[in-house]
Amino acid sequence: MPLVFSGCNIWEDREACPKILAVDCSLLEGKALYADIWIFGPQEGLLCRTRITEHEFYKKQIFEVQRGNYQCYVWANLGDGTIMTDINTLSGKLFKAASKDADPLFEYSRSVELTKDSALVRVLPRKMFIDVYITFTGLKSGETAEVELLSPWGGFSLGGEPLQQQSSSKAGDKTPLHLRMTRPGALEGVKLEVSCFRDGEQTLSSDFELGQYLAQNNYDLVSDMIKDIYITIDLAKLKAVIGTQPFENVPPVTINY
Repeated sequence: MPLVFSGCNIWEDREACPKILAVDCSLLEGKALYADIWIFGPQEGLLCRTRITEHEFYKKQIFEVQRGNYQCYVWANLGDGTIMTDINTLSGKLFKAASKDADPLFEYSRSVELTKDSALVRVLPRKMFIDVYITFTGLKSGETAEVELLSPWGGFSLGGEPLQQQSSSKAGDKTPLHLRMTRPGALEGVKLEVSCFRDGEQTLSSDFELGQYLAQNNYDLVSDMIKDIYITIDLAKLKAVIGTQPFENVPPVTINY
């Protein structure tokens, strides 16, 4: 929980009085169910880690500190899809769990030099995941399709820098399919594998360089609100149409079988 005021009277040395570091999470409303806040102090030690729920986003979180330099980290929606290591240190890391889709994470970090009696950290959420929606056309009677999304990026530093770790997500059977990947540090190596089955037998297996096609069409990888991806795969014509909105498509991409 945020620290409690102890106060200072007018006769005391003001330099020794507690200062106020306030964290405003109001911009997370509508994006997250809860958020975790870390405050690291001038000696790089963890001063406080607390979790707040969406019902608390509207009010500023107040921490009592002394003058100095502080590091504030905020991650929203940390759940079963995220594995954390060394999380109470500045070298903490967060990785996508192997058997799950990535959590719908939002992140913000900031250094604060507290030289006055108070400072405000306004959390400006950065979207750390990409939802991928896939629709199939041209499936033959009795066929089912599944996809696997592969990425060489599967984690983050506590400060939000993407980290390389091979990760994957699978979905199948019913269309449209939904997958979620972590925000990658680069598009190279992001692949989509497509398989079709009939009566338990595989009738088709293919993959294509999703990241390559996104890069060629100027997908904005640095946007704070990185866009989701929509893919329609026509198995009869062996083509895929890729876009960042359901009706905002780039030129068709040929899948080579």
